[in-house]
Amino acid sequence: MANHALAAMGGYYLSDFLSGAWFQYLIAASFIAMAFWTLIPDKVEDANEAPPRIGAFLTTLMAFFLIEIGDKTQIATAALAARFHNVIFVAAGTTAGMLLADVPAVLLANQAINFVPLEYVRIGAALLFFGLGVWVLMALWVG
Repeated sequence: MANHALAAMGGYYLSDFLSGAWFQYLIAASFIAMAFWTLIPDKVEDANEAPPRIGAFLTTLMAFFLIEIGDKTQIATAALAARFHNVIFVAAGTTAGMLLADVPAVLLANQAINFVPLEYVRIGAALLFFGLGVWVLMALWVG
């Protein structure tokens, strides 16, 4: 939740400094770029370092927090906050969306992969990001 709130605040305040049609084009381009980036599978890296001696929970919490900064989800959250200029609803929506996507994936990953290949999931997410980018462009051109 903290990462989503920070990303939403970043997008919100960035949009205060940058305004005008060219900034809306930048937001549209970021969604379209995100669509293509989503098609690239994430790499699983092998961590050989011993974790710090603060316990498994805190180690995982800190690692997750740091790894997620600058992730696709955070960039999308910042772009949404810049577009809709609402930190609370964007952070709540992206957090809820991430939970809705992650909880079933964590609980049912082995069974789900038999029914829905990850490639289809990536393509679906890419289409959603692309659609958001086109939607922002259409809003600029129509209104």
